[in-house]
Amino acid sequence: MRRIKPALVLSALFLGLSSSLAQVLLLREVMSAFGGHEGLYAFLMAGWLLATGVGAALHLRPGRAWTLRILVGTGVLFLASFFAARMLRVWIGLPAGMVVDAFSVGPLAGLLVVPLCLGYGALFSALVSWVKEDSAAERGIGIYVWEALGFVAGGAGATLFFLCPIPALAIACALALGHFALFFFFIGRPALVFVLLGVSGFSGLFLVTRADQALWKRQWPGMSAVRVEDTVYGRVMGVIRHGQANLFEDGHLSYSSGDFLGSEETVHYGFLTQGHPRQVLIVGCDGGVLTEALKYPEVLVDCVEQDPERLVLLRALIPSEAILLDHDRVRVIKGEARRHIRGALRRYDVIVSRAPDPLSLSLNRYFTREYFEEARRALRPGGVFVTFASGGENAINPEAEALLATLEVTLQDVFPAVRLLWGERMVFLAAEDPAQVSLDGEGLLSALHAHGVSTRFLEPYAFLGRFDPIRMRLAERIAQRPAALNTDARPYAVIRAAVFVSTRFSSVVGRVLALAERPLVVALAILLVGAGILVLAFSPAGVPGAVAVTCGMTQMMAQVSILLYFQSLFGVLFGWIGALNGTFMLGAALGAASVSFQREVGFLDLRRIQLLAVLFLVSLIILSQGTFFDERLTGPLFFLASLIAGVIGGRQFGMTVRTARKRAGILYGLDVAGAALGVLLCGLFFIPLIGLAATLLIAAMLNFLVWAVSLSQPANPSSE
Repeated sequence: MRRIKPALVLSALFLGLSSSLAQVLLLREVMSAFGGHEGLYAFLMAGWLLATGVGAALHLRPGRAWTLRILVGTGVLFLASFFAARMLRVWIGLPAGMVVDAFSVGPLAGLLVVPLCLGYGALFSALVSWVKEDSAAERGIGIYVWEALGFVAGGAGATLFFLCPIPALAIACALALGHFALFFFFIGRPALVFVLLGVSGFSGLFLVTRADQALWKRQWPGMSAVRVEDTVYGRVMGVIRHGQANLFEDGHLSYSSGDFLGSEETVHYGFLTQGHPRQVLIVGCDGGVLTEALKYPEVLVDCVEQDPERLVLLRALIPSEAILLDHDRVRVIKGEARRHIRGALRRYDVIVSRAPDPLSLSLNRYFTREYFEEARRALRPGGVFVTFASGGENAINPEAEALLATLEVTLQDVFPAVRLLWGERMVFLAAEDPAQVSLDGEGLLSALHAHGVSTRFLEPYAFLGRFDPIRMRLAERIAQRPAALNTDARPYAVIRAAVFVSTRFSSVVGRVLALAERPLVVALAILLVGAGILVLAFSPAGVPGAVAVTCGMTQMMAQVSILLYFQSLFGVLFGWIGALNGTFMLGAALGAASVSFQREVGFLDLRRIQLLAVLFLVSLIILSQGTFFDERLTGPLFFLASLIAGVIGGRQFGMTVRTARKRAGILYGLDVAGAALGVLLCGLFFIPLIGLAATLLIAAMLNFLVWAVSLSQPANPSSE
């Protein structure tokens, strides 16, 4: 591969930088508006990949002038897409705080990026056509390598931006202005570049701040937005309406001032199982819960809050309640709750876990078997673990029953004694000793009086109502219902929660998800994918076409598996997705570049890289099953796995293009189509339904299938 001109290198680098930042910004906007559900990533990426492939295929007017027009157009389209993502919730009429599943809004997220990605694909194709010196294959590989390196820089930049207090709108405006600055640079107007840089700086200081405030007012009508912060955990917002302060996290209402009943239920059911609770742990800090906990005079409270910005908002919104954070019997621990529980030196009489329903992996990680095991080890003998879920007064739909059954089965797998207290808000009590959770309504009421605790809304009828015979029979029915375990590597409760929430919006979505849960349907989907690859291998696209689609599908399945498992373990994908995807693209650039320096490539080389892909996927399966690594090494392992996945994918694609010679455009389209299918199947269905290990095994089997098909081709390499 000959050296590419500096102007093309700069353009390809900026294309990668722009697409990386745009991808992260749009993903964060959509996820933070709709509950942080990682399934939205699957929809958005599928739309992104398909539209980029179509844009590259439809570009028919090569040349410098047309390339510059596309450059400006993509800048405008990105800014329009960003504003659309910010306002999407308002446009579809969802009120503030309403929970929605990813399957109902995900297709809109995928369509949102289509115009922008058509432009990105056309720009890539235009840059390839601008190179005249090399063959078609080497032109594509060369531009791909430089674009991938730009993507790496964008991913690193996105991570740094979101670790700093820079408004997302400011980054979006700066990126759009960057498109115009590069355009003026190429047409020989460098002075305008500096003008745009000055405008960008001014807009970051004044104009963007005002525009950001105006957008938030439109998104939250009737409320005054006090503060909005993007953190590595998500978007935290504090608003005030009619004098009531509310905290929202990724669109979920996490706390409201004056919610006395919710605070009383959170604290007293667990505390009253103990004769004299002294050391308690509460996951999630707010003044209402601390007010109730401190009514027990001997109690020392450890309150874990993983997102420090939430505490800042709490102090700003409700200073009268936030003062309890500084109480001498309260220890506020800023850090991730699961990490604290694993390494806690203290043992607790009560652990109260306050996470909302497991609609996303970031929430589901507080409902998995691994988390329950960590909590059990942190309890003193006779201690009680308490968690909550959505319910109903006297009846709930079958979808809600299925979710509750999954949570209870998972608890029963860890704790010998589990008790479900039925109500509008379901309360799970779990302990080693059945006597700790066997109290009835009269017993709890007597314990409340014995402690001398007064409550405002948790009256005697509320205690007794939890043990109404009808409700107890309903709870027993949940306990007897068969269900799958919910684990970090198989987040089954996420799909159950999605089915439950979808019933509020569309019965069609619920029926589709219920159908997808059947093992026969999953097996049929896998067989259809395998059959499609075989048909493609004997079509005009040939074995290279089958390799291309399998390469795109399986390497995207590997990368999505890495991302989602990272989220399950750490919960900070929101802040690190740019760096992880950038690492993947760095590997892809290295893999593709290594092919360019290889004089001859044939099917023997393709077979070797297919077998290497199989070995890599099997190694990921082994690693996902073990807990034998030091926790400090686990994070870097995810980045190493992303890098290796990228290297293998880059070499696979590069070798496929070199082997097929003149069909680079078709192979690129097949690779992109395979990647889109892989991200949808893996992110939405395979990992929640059959688990991480089975998903990676499917990817390994598909690579092995293509290896077997390639045996029909001659092994001798053909030079370019």
